[in-house]
Order: sequence, then C-alpha cells, then structure tokens
Amino acid sequence: MRKATLLLTATLLATASSQSCGSGFTLVGSACYLPGDSLTWQQARNYCRALDLPDGKKASLARVESCSQLHALTNHITNQGYEIADYWLGGTSALDVTGAFRWESTGALVPIGPPFWFPGQPDYAGIERTLSLSKTGLFADEGESLEQKFICQIL
Repeated sequence: MRKATLLLTATLLATASSQSCGSGFTLVGSACYLPGDSLTWQQARNYCRALDLPDGKKASLARVESCSQLHALTNHITNQGYEIADYWLGGTSALDVTGAFRWESTGALVPIGPPFWFPGQPDYAGIERTLSLSKTGLFADEGESLEQKFICQIL
C-alpha cells in the first residue's frame, strides 16, 4: 500500500510539474525549459521570444544561475535522450564590464570561473561573445554565427 501511495504521489507531482509549464516546456529544477534545433544565437533568441505562451508569459534563451540548476539541466538533457551537443543560453558579453557576461533576460552578471565554466573559458577567442552550455555540461563562450541547439526558458 505504501509503495502504491508513493508511486501515485510521484505521478501526481510529475503531472502537476508538466502542467505548470505548459506549451511543451518541461519543469527542470526550478525553471521551465524547451530545447530547440540548431540555429544561430540570434535566430534562437528570436525563436524563444516569439513563442506564443498562455497568460501573457514570455520566453527567452535560458539562464542558469545556480550549481543545482546547472546540474538539473545537464541531467535532464542526458536522461531525456536529447543529443549531447552545445546549446545556446541567454548570456552575452557585458559591454559595461570587461571580461564579464550578462544574462540577457535579467541583466544579472553570469558568474565567471568554476564551477560553471569549462577550464580556460571564457577565452574570448575571436568574436566569441555569446554563451553556450557545452557538451561537457559547462559554460563556454562561442561566436554567435555558429549554428547549434538551444534552450528556451519561460520567464
């Protein structure tokens, strides 16, 4: 009986989580995410912004502001069978702070260095001014003209 109750509770929580996001988004940790196919950073940003969401909600390229959220998102990508690839996130180089990145949706600074960034990143090689969640599960700076997968987030 106890196992049946736990299973029912887990099922109800999972159902409530998916319903709370809606529009194909999935609750992962504390945020609702939707992965997309390969586009440039600008195209991916425009795609997320143009999503028609209920109740006047908006979406943007995803932001990841805690270690637990980064861990939850990378586990979700792996566990759901999504392609292990680089995914655009909503960070861009901060024009007002040398060597920094900002989340486009909030203006908050992206933490630089461990535990978020791949060693040696950001390296600002060439025109790498946009933020990517790399195959390693860590952040990297990339050139915005690259086509790669992306993740939208409900704001």
